[in-house]
Amino acid sequence: MCESVKRVRSKSVTSSDVDSYLDRAKEQNGGSFADVHVEEVKSLGRIVPVFLTIIPYWTIYVQMSSVYFLQGERMLLTIGGFMIPVSSLNLFNIIIILILIPLMDRLVYPCLANLGLNFTQLRRIGFGMILASLSVVAAAIVEVCRKQDLRTNGGIPQDISGTVYNSSSISVFAQIPQFTLIGASEVFTSITGLEFAYSQSPPSMQGVVMGMFLLTTGLGSYLGSLLVVIVNAASHDDPWLPDEINDGYVERFFILLAVLMILDFIVFVILAWRYKYVEREEHKKLKILFNHKHNSLETLLYENLNTHLFLQI
Repeated sequence: MCESVKRVRSKSVTSSDVDSYLDRAKEQNGGSFADVHVEEVKSLGRIVPVFLTIIPYWTIYVQMSSVYFLQGERMLLTIGGFMIPVSSLNLFNIIIILILIPLMDRLVYPCLANLGLNFTQLRRIGFGMILASLSVVAAAIVEVCRKQDLRTNGGIPQDISGTVYNSSSISVFAQIPQFTLIGASEVFTSITGLEFAYSQSPPSMQGVVMGMFLLTTGLGSYLGSLLVVIVNAASHDDPWLPDEINDGYVERFFILLAVLMILDFIVFVILAWRYKYVEREEHKKLKILFNHKHNSLETLLYENLNTHLFLQI
């Protein structure tokens, strides 16, 4: 990048010769770096900002295995004397994924393509973000109704693994929409995100870029933990997320996540609108450059080895 800046200042390469200021660092334009390396940096420069906007999505996603469960523990888990494990609601997340993946891949996407509607990878990712925000909105509605029921009916003592919770009379199955929506969002944002990471990354860095995408999952989880700390610190006198959520305002936390997701979605839309996809021809070009560089290195090593053997003889 420093090399590019120097080349820009020197004006030694005309703007008509380059598509990006990074092109000035290429050896063919008088720079110091191989063409393939410059193309790889340009690809990362397009991909990484998109990855950053996916981090808040994972912040919502991890609520499925944390705050959603805390909410479920304080809802009615018994049906006909049988207690439903609160974690069993995750089954609806799995079911919707198993249904949607073949349905979208074999039916919906081809039909949209035949109709001339280009449901691109970034559009799918953005649609998944919308579904994720709807999931926490649904969770907020359930929480408001649950707490209203507690105030009206006083709650039901419910023993879960030796711990007694004051639970609402509303069935835990009221959580089905939020688990289903977050599962559907995974089909669009997570799975398509992996496809995007692989198809748009340089051939020699596909594994690294895929790893960077998976890194956003961990960063989203850390962001969620940080938000809990910040929210509880800001609402210290009347915390939103106390140890006993019946005394807190979990619905406000859900709405906060939805608002943050919407703001992040706006940034994502701007990036997606400006994003230039790497087409197959560009991938072929990168592969040719990479293979040429690889073959040149093999030739150099072979020549050095022959020289070394000759000197020994």
